[in-house]
Amino acid sequence: MTKSNSQPISFVAVLTGDIVKSRQIEQAIYDDLLYSLNNVLAYVSQQHGDNAFQFIRGDSFQLVVHDVEQALKYALLIRLACKELEETLDCRISIGISGNDVLRHQIGNSTGDAFTLSGQGLDTLKDDRLLLRAFDKNFNRHIALLIQYVDHQMSQLTQRQAAIFQLKIRDPELIQQQIADLLGAQRVSISRSLKTARYDLLAQAIDHVSREIGGLTNG
Repeated sequence: MTKSNSQPISFVAVLTGDIVKSRQIEQAIYDDLLYSLNNVLAYVSQQHGDNAFQFIRGDSFQLVVHDVEQALKYALLIRLACKELEETLDCRISIGISGNDVLRHQIGNSTGDAFTLSGQGLDTLKDDRLLLRAFDKNFNRHIALLIQYVDHQMSQLTQRQAAIFQLKIRDPELIQQQIADLLGAQRVSISRSLKTARYDLLAQAIDHVSREIGGLTNG
């Protein structure tokens, strides 16, 4: 997709999120949660030279992603970092995708449709924890049900399943024995967790959304 002057559109995904019921979390656990969130946001920033994040008001954050096809994967890694600490912990995350946003050194001073879609989307999240919207309404309708499915699956994960998924999503090539060694568990336990939580379907959903985003931004 190009503008009329033939200059390529630079697409970004903006992830705006906050910690669910942050005021009800004990201080020690809250500190651990912030540490985990900072680590996973730093990891995402390292995946592309222009990715960046910023914490807002302590319990909220904003992440700018230039490898837009990975936006859903990154959102899930953030939520998994929460649930890996305690399965009752979670984040609400709204993803907005658009092109030619005005990016500034301070993310909070940046503007554009991706920021608007992401911020407004977060305001609409009540019982749900995940939303993805782009500039194309047909795209939004097409993936809406799939995002709801992914959101539901993530919300049901146990602490152990979240730890396993975190490793598997970061490195899909990891085999079950490697995951077991990393977590100090039995391979059969890892296999059971992956099957019970239907990791296979979740991985397919992530790949499908990634392809859809690629088709949208490269079309």
